[in-house]
Amino acid sequence: MHKQKGITPIIAILVILLITIAITGSAWIYISTYYSGMTSEAIEITSVDCTGSGATIYIHNIGTDTISTNNIAISREVVTGDCVNSSGGVTTALAASWGGATEVSPGGTLIFKDTNCVRSVNASVASYTVISGGRVQKLQISC
Repeated sequence: MHKQKGITPIIAILVILLITIAITGSAWIYISTYYSGMTSEAIEITSVDCTGSGATIYIHNIGTDTISTNNIAISREVVTGDCVNSSGGVTTALAASWGGATEVSPGGTLIFKDTNCVRSVNASVASYTVISGGRVQKLQISC
């Protein structure tokens, strides 16, 4: 009868270790790439204000990359009351009014002004949606 030989226990352990290291390395590369992509362009709305000259939104760059104002989309929906050039319940994409700024560095703040939604005699509530880097932030301003 012919005796069959298998791999030795030492070689089996080495193969298992190599497979484990390969899987761990692949997971690390995937997670670190995903995480750095999610934090490179991150914004946070720090405050809002509504006056007779319009609604003002302060947007802080909490990411690691400089963000161009072209990469930030803002839309407004009038919930109640009246805002110029918009009707209740209709979402309006807003042309950017950044006061001359074209980008914001990490740690910097952008100021967005919406001069079409001002404090008036009739109280208005507007809902704004701000999108940058795949992140969506919503807020409501009562004027």
